[in-house]
Amino acid sequence: MPNPVQPPAKRKPAAGPKQARAAVLAAAEARLEARCAERRQRLSPMRRAVFRQMFAQAQPQTAYQVLDGVRATLRKKVAPLSVYRALDFLAAEGWLHRLESLRAFRVCEHPGHRHAGVLFLCNDCGAAEEGEDQALETLLDRDAARRGFLAQRQVVEVLGLCRNCAK
Repeated sequence: MPNPVQPPAKRKPAAGPKQARAAVLAAAEARLEARCAERRQRLSPMRRAVFRQMFAQAQPQTAYQVLDGVRATLRKKVAPLSVYRALDFLAAEGWLHRLESLRAFRVCEHPGHRHAGVLFLCNDCGAAEEGEDQALETLLDRDAARRGFLAQRQVVEVLGLCRNCAK
């Protein structure tokens, strides 16, 4: 008995940038939820909204930019202190970097472990890229120890021109 001819399998259309970004956000949010559950911390609706707002933007954001975005998304009045607390929580847990020179925040590209993030910030277009350098972290730890200094947070910001602006 001959096998029936099977029609070709339908291919799913390739995910566009918006769908890909949504998938990455969902995965990151799932990791955040798991980490909060593991540490018995609450992922409040405000913390979640701030995380989503930060993740939606490629550029660093000030607390007031985050506040405006959260207000627009939630379509309700939000107190600045609530956003500050959520930003502080996410930064303390390693999900955001606080950019001291810009008084802004940026999503950490390597969440979940302690590291000396090296942030390259473009003075022209505002682009921000994160690097991770174990040798630099070791150097900073060793120098701090030699001084008897207990480092709580390491921030290295390199200000200049990105590849596109330097052309």
